[in-house]
Amino acid sequence: SVYNNQINDLSPPLHSMVLHAICSIFPNTFSWWYSFIINIISFILCMIYLYKTAVVMKNEKIGIVCCILYGVSLAARDTYVYLRMYAMCTAMLMMLFYNMVVYIMNSDQNKTINKNLVGILVVSFLMFLTHYYMIPMVGLITLGACVILMFRKKIKKAIVYGSTQLVSLLISFAVFPSVLNMFLSHQEQVDNAVAMSLDYKLPVKIKV
Repeated sequence: SVYNNQINDLSPPLHSMVLHAICSIFPNTFSWWYSFIINIISFILCMIYLYKTAVVMKNEKIGIVCCILYGVSLAARDTYVYLRMYAMCTAMLMMLFYNMVVYIMNSDQNKTINKNLVGILVVSFLMFLTHYYMIPMVGLITLGACVILMFRKKIKKAIVYGSTQLVSLLISFAVFPSVLNMFLSHQEQVDNAVAMSLDYKLPVKIKV
């Protein structure tokens, strides 16, 4: 029923399915905590993978500093008090970024496919089923990762990485075809999301 309802909604069904599962444990009752529990778990996962990413890129001290600065920021507060799917998206985005960083940093290893690539495939698939904003977001991350790998002359690994992300996107379309319609019918919002990701403002047309 959640799947069918989300077809007519503005976003894919994963967050609503998780929320529905939690609410089903407590029938005929209502509490904001049914949704907050998703945000709390998402916050914990985000902090774990933020720390792990910083440790991989630098060291444990930097990891602790990053977690403290993000944990007390207005961005974190606004993300995790909002009872929508964005907390889940943020956590999965951090998980994707961690696996991408490890994959790139281990690009000198002979193994082309490893557990980090599997993690990238699974997490990207779940992101696409959480919000269509994740399509351009993952696209930008994929582009950056492939450019870095090509500069390192790891062409084969760049192709494998890009193909993995494409496969996860196609699987998400197969599982929930309506996500493509959502993406195309809300192109203005998608353009704004891409613009914010690139940290510039779209040109505004002023009618005289």
